[in-house]
Amino acid sequence: MLAYGSYEPDKPVTDPGVSPVIQNVIPLASTETGVAYKPFASFQVIPGAAALPGPPRGGISIVNPSSGNYEVYACTASAIYKLQTDYSWVAIGTGYTLPAEEEWSIVPFGNFLLFTNRSDGILQYNVAVPAGVTAVSGAPKARFLFVAFDCVFAGDCDGENRLLRNSGTNNHTQWTPGINNSQYQPIPDGQELVAGAAINDGTVIVLQRNSIRVLTRTGDTRLYTMNILAQNIGCVGARTLASIGTELFFQSTDGFYRINSQGVIPIGAQRVNATYLAAISTASFFTVQAAIDPVNKLVAWLYHPTSDTGATTNLSAGLLFSYQLDKWVAFVPEAAAALAGIFQFATPGYGMDSIDSFGTLDTLPYSLDSRFWNGGQPRLAGLSADYKIGFFDGTSMAATLYTQTVVSPTDQLFDSVVPQDDAGAGTVSIAAKDSLSGTARVTSTTTIQPSGRAFVRARGKVAQGQRTIPAGTTWTTAKGVDTVVAKKGGVR
Repeated sequence: MLAYGSYEPDKPVTDPGVSPVIQNVIPLASTETGVAYKPFASFQVIPGAAALPGPPRGGISIVNPSSGNYEVYACTASAIYKLQTDYSWVAIGTGYTLPAEEEWSIVPFGNFLLFTNRSDGILQYNVAVPAGVTAVSGAPKARFLFVAFDCVFAGDCDGENRLLRNSGTNNHTQWTPGINNSQYQPIPDGQELVAGAAINDGTVIVLQRNSIRVLTRTGDTRLYTMNILAQNIGCVGARTLASIGTELFFQSTDGFYRINSQGVIPIGAQRVNATYLAAISTASFFTVQAAIDPVNKLVAWLYHPTSDTGATTNLSAGLLFSYQLDKWVAFVPEAAAALAGIFQFATPGYGMDSIDSFGTLDTLPYSLDSRFWNGGQPRLAGLSADYKIGFFDGTSMAATLYTQTVVSPTDQLFDSVVPQDDAGAGTVSIAAKDSLSGTARVTSTTTIQPSGRAFVRARGKVAQGQRTIPAGTTWTTAKGVDTVVAKKGGVR
């Protein structure tokens, strides 16, 4: 069988276990072939969803500590919005001036949701007792925030792009250095601060443009110690950072990395980095957005490629990384399905004052203790090109899978092939040529017999199977393409 391999387009096509094209699918472990694939669901706007009033510039999904319901917030350059249970947006704060090509940084802290950017500074919103968005008096104007060691940390503060500060313990309004563990920490090198995140209760990773540092909790008045974890590696932008559990994933100028207890690990080198960097200009790095798909155990990086001459910030290409299997696939949505942003969102929950539209207590579709009223679990979500919220829960995307390339010392005549999947529809092809330097002759068919066989006659010493499965097809697993060789020739 010509098996599908791992998507590693930077490697020679003849390397064992490598496929040059694998797109719009999810990797699966296979004891037979090493890796198999299942369909990836298409993006689907929630019916009736209203558009966010402008391009998304940050968003977050949280559990309200008072109600226990999920809530979704999103920002534009000038306003902060909350998603309602009817999927409309209501502004909770307006009149802001987000710097160009930057994003809002948003973190929950106790009963508050904190927002920041370098122009408007740190803002607060009490989600338990809503009373509008207000400024945090005395707080710095910071590019980003993260929560660690029971404090709020702020980076790139007040025009000093290597300045890291933290609030007082359990007090996001206390920013006077020396009081209640609040500190003021300039960093000597590594270029500007970009982002930070805790990977456990005692360890924080701080990402700079050209350096990575680790903060370790001390348990005394010093609060933490700081050490260099890596140099000449950094993060190109906060939106390229995604985290789950004890791991971080991000893009540096030379490609993709993960950080865990083993250190800084390159995950794209000699696999996808070169292909990716050839598809995007460095000037478009600010468009790259990352989000976790906790259902399928994926990190999604979506970006605006140079081949897309449309809107300069629409996300029309991407990469998906299976963090459990250490496998990559390409993400290529249809032209009309480009996104304005991706996030990890949950469907919002309903309060007692917002369930009247479902009827009386006797006619409610679910009991009052049903999980339905709390909202759904966080999953991969996005905003469409016209800024409407949706999830990746539609029908299957159009999939394209190339097998590994097999080289034989003798000429072979392929009589037919049997796709090792249960799709039934689509095309199956054999690309054959006489030598590695030759030009491939691709023979295809859309007719797959009830037996699963497709008649594709091709001849050559170098062969590769190619499979396309149309969008909307119902299927479960694809492993490769079985070949039926009618004749083997001699060496020539």
